Amino acid sequence: MALQNNAVPSFLIQAERFGIMLGLDRMQALMKLLGHPESELKCIHVAGTNGKGSVVSYIANILAAAGYKVGVYTSPFLERFSERIRILDGMHGLEKSIEDERYGEIPTDTLFELTEEVRFAVDIMISSQMEHPTAFELVTAVAFLYFMREECDYIILETGLGGRLDATNIIASPVCSVITAIGYDHMEQLGDTIDQIAAEKAAIIKPGCSVYLLDPIFGRLNQEESQKVLQVVTNKAIEMHASQHVFSENDIEIIDRGGLRQFFRWKDSSDVFEIQMIGGHQVENAALAVSVLRNWIDIDAIKTGLRYTRWKGRNELLCDSPPVMLDGAHNPQGMMALCDTLNSIYGKEKCFSRPMSFIMGMMRDKDVAKTIEVFMRHLKVPIHSIFLVSVDNERTLKAEEFKAQWHAFCENIENKALFYNDNPSMYNVQGKISTYDCAEDACHKAFGVASEEGIPLICVGSLFLVGQIRPILIADIKENIK
Repeated sequence: MALQNNAVPSFLIQAERFGIMLGLDRMQALMKLLGHPESELKCIHVAGTNGKGSVVSYIANILAAAGYKVGVYTSPFLERFSERIRILDGMHGLEKSIEDERYGEIPTDTLFELTEEVRFAVDIMISSQMEHPTAFELVTAVAFLYFMREECDYIILETGLGGRLDATNIIASPVCSVITAIGYDHMEQLGDTIDQIAAEKAAIIKPGCSVYLLDPIFGRLNQEESQKVLQVVTNKAIEMHASQHVFSENDIEIIDRGGLRQFFRWKDSSDVFEIQMIGGHQVENAALAVSVLRNWIDIDAIKTGLRYTRWKGRNELLCDSPPVMLDGAHNPQGMMALCDTLNSIYGKEKCFSRPMSFIMGMMRDKDVAKTIEVFMRHLKVPIHSIFLVSVDNERTLKAEEFKAQWHAFCENIENKALFYNDNPSMYNVQGKISTYDCAEDACHKAFGVASEEGIPLICVGSLFLVGQIRPILIADIKENIK
């Protein structure tokens, strides 16, 4: 997310001009000048294409429920910069964070103070003819300083982009590494093939440290691609003399899946775990988190942490009458997971059993055509309307351009009669599309229709879109309740 408000130090905002520059040299120099705060931290390092944020949240909440003081570093933020750097201080902190989503976020005065310390170190770097660190590197440095000073027991550290050359990969010896679902995204930086992308993610594996991997088949890859990913990660684990633990569907029994509450258990145990995150793929994310912790965290703490877990903008249910859900599915794999979720919940939950309306917006540098194809081919629920919007971001795909890509897909379908026979919900989908350059106008219109007709409203696409419209929808919901 762009750093555009007065709660963010200008030094961090100005550093955005450097854009994305992968590499660890700048970060190594900066950490040395700051006294290597990262070396004092016990980090669980999480990489992957989809599901990173959810897995980070599950792990952090479980550890907090077990009484630990847990630092959490994630990106991007949705509404407030301070979301990226948070502390959950035991069970009390976890409970307070549920009551108030701002609770535990880095205080503004502390953020400014630590940024000044980082700025002083950067001045020394510049005077020594070194490159200026990127905004992400600076924020990562602030987070390390904060967590060290607050004496956190554990840090759950999410990579920003990739892994090998990501600023977070400066840590030398994590407690363990965790790799979630891997798919096709950020290919300009990470490579065009799935094994190249997997190699970038697998580079967070460190010598002698355990790695926990979600079976790549869960990433909505085909069998050949999944095998390539598994082989790349396995080879890296062998190279690093790291013990590898692959979580697969054979490890658990799913008791109830696809509704607003989901239940599963480990096949070697009678303990049943409950999650209240929507989407069948969240069972996999939760189980991956449990696989990391189940041998050293009390089972009751695991159950409590899972039950308490929410993650903004990821299958987040803001309201149930009418149902309003937000999800940051911005690539083909994410869209596939969302379609699976909606197909399942449509037949399982009464409040979702009507034609659905969608607000959608994406960045132009994503695989928009493939994401549209996944939506068209895999969503089986009736569609009421689709509102395509321009997101308030310089990288946005304009609403009319987005509509043109939908038109292109529909016009180029081979054997249209067979396609629409297999996908009847997509019949005349173009006639249900409207475009808005102002996402706020689209929100008000879409929510008004959803309220009046009692239909589900699904807001999907870029996390920039989710962050932009979440407060608008919350305000509309509160007004509707009055």
